[in-house]
Amino acid sequence: WGTHTDELLARKDYVLARMTELNFITDEENKIASDTELDFAPPSLGTIQAPHFALTVRDVLIDTFGEYMVTNGGLKVITTLDARLQKFAEEAAEWGAERNKELYSSANAAIVAQDPKTGQVLALSGSKNYFADVVPEGCTPGLDCEFEGNFNVATQGLRQPGSALKPFVYMTAFEKGYSPKTVVFDVSTEFDARNNPETSYRPQNFDGKFRGPIALENALAQSLNVPAVKALYLAGFDDVLKNLHQFGITSLQERWRYGLSLTLGGGEVKLVDLVNAYATMSQDGVFHKQKLILKVEDSKGAVLEEYRDESKRVIDAQYPRMIHQILSSPELRQPIFGNSNALTQFPGYEIALKTGTTEDHRDAWTVGYTPFLITGVWAGNNNNAPMVQQGSSILAAVPIWNRFLQNALPLFEAESFARPETRQIPNKPMLNGESEIRPVINGRVYPQIHSILFYVDPADPLGRIPTNPGANSQFANWEQGVVEWTRNNMWNFFEYNQPLPVSDINTVPLSQTAVSITNTKPSNGEFVSVPFVVQADIQSAENLQTIELYIDKKLATRKSVSGTFQRFEFYVATLQTQQSTIEIKAITQSGLEKTASLIVFH
Repeated sequence: WGTHTDELLARKDYVLARMTELNFITDEENKIASDTELDFAPPSLGTIQAPHFALTVRDVLIDTFGEYMVTNGGLKVITTLDARLQKFAEEAAEWGAERNKELYSSANAAIVAQDPKTGQVLALSGSKNYFADVVPEGCTPGLDCEFEGNFNVATQGLRQPGSALKPFVYMTAFEKGYSPKTVVFDVSTEFDARNNPETSYRPQNFDGKFRGPIALENALAQSLNVPAVKALYLAGFDDVLKNLHQFGITSLQERWRYGLSLTLGGGEVKLVDLVNAYATMSQDGVFHKQKLILKVEDSKGAVLEEYRDESKRVIDAQYPRMIHQILSSPELRQPIFGNSNALTQFPGYEIALKTGTTEDHRDAWTVGYTPFLITGVWAGNNNNAPMVQQGSSILAAVPIWNRFLQNALPLFEAESFARPETRQIPNKPMLNGESEIRPVINGRVYPQIHSILFYVDPADPLGRIPTNPGANSQFANWEQGVVEWTRNNMWNFFEYNQPLPVSDINTVPLSQTAVSITNTKPSNGEFVSVPFVVQADIQSAENLQTIELYIDKKLATRKSVSGTFQRFEFYVATLQTQQSTIEIKAITQSGLEKTASLIVFH
């Protein structure tokens, strides 16, 4: 009745084999015993509370202290469990599973709730009912026939997350220099990341429709698939995978398996890991190790283990805050949620959430987060049978999540998300939100509509516009999709993409007065320990000449530079006050000045 049934049965077969080898039993007796189907009696757990949580804690204790100590050591264990939230979770899982069984052929549900500030798991229901054994003969195929209540989906189940990983993809893209206002084309696109037509694919959106040019913030909020795959390519697959692991995902270790489909749920994750990753997101990129135990004492009262927060910053706070602003907006998600949008709103509370549904409708997910509580829900079948096609996350998982939060939120005081800094949008087509440009050269207009790869080198998105965008392996496919969309949606299609009569396109779309400064570290309002590094990316349409750094209005350094892009770094050894203002000033060759400032505490 624990989590090691396979090992138990393997041990049984091993003992029978040894008994045969030592002539305690015959080969025939071995075969009869091996073929006997075992019928496990109901667990002798009595009225144990939170059984999935309790047995997970037991496994953690065995890994730490050994089975003999756990069984015979008289340990006293204080866990992170909140009994009130656990009751709400178990009730919501059972309610949702029964509801979904009738509506969507989904017989099970799991819930995990976590305190994101500490990493402490507050509630864990691994299935709708721990004590439910296999349903008797005559059950509906694909539903409860193979349901085992003691299987802990939250900690044992590796399931594809669908779109639930998309926020981490977009966050990584923002980290690279893209912004929520950056535009990509949501059009039918063939993706061939491995230069092999047999491994290429053409994803569809959930409703089979394409929306043309769309800002990344809208694409994420509406969970559109084509823009998400493009965002993964632009952000860089390895950098996205690195962020997922740093944020708390322990699976997704077989890089070769996933490709660009990773953003659509092409790998498997555990619910507890997904909740922990969103917990890191909610804390503006500070990871807290997930914990289930507060204190362990031996039979004499000696403390063997005590909770200690293990945390570290894994990304600049600016980028998770951009995600909060998108995922907490009911207006942005309205187009996909429709009438169900009301289930995502709780008066007085600011809540961000993301759903995920696998392409074959085997798994439905909802993860909602605030600065003080993370709640993740999975709905599906233990035997991995698909739900009916209507069984999406919005219909199968969101109501369960809503039911839990209706009971849980009143136990907490509301907190709001920190807002991202206002940063100047890069003055490049697509990056600046403009999908159509109309440069005028010698009095003639040359209208242009291209994919983002025409203007952006993914390896250096803030750098110069590529002089040969066709060198990118994805360019031809992305451009073809844009051309087809333009042909079908623009009455004056043949006016567009006239060849520009210049050898360097960088001289055409960019304003000659644009300078942007993007602080990468520290973030505004951050508590720092000296020494620390100030870092900023500076982009200009004309050549830069000087970069200056001021601390509390005093010049700290002046650096002569050249070119249109600089990554500026300065090592700050001391601060004279507990609150300091840091200013970075960029000056171009024509004398144009741009200043960005932030406040730090120490």
